Amino acid sequence: MKILRFMKHADKQRNRIIIPKFIIDNFGRDFYLEVNVEDGSMKIIPIKNKKGE
Repeated sequence: MKILRFMKHADKQRNRIIIPKFIIDNFGRDFYLEVNVEDGSMKIIPIKNKKGE
């Protein structure tokens, strides 16, 4: 089930994507970027800290 979908453009100079602050507040600052070459999809998956930070 998809709750939110964002359309983002990468920064032209540094090729970065800005993640909205409320997502960082809820999930933290560390993420995996999962790229599926076969179907051309990407997923940003939050890394769960063991300390609960």
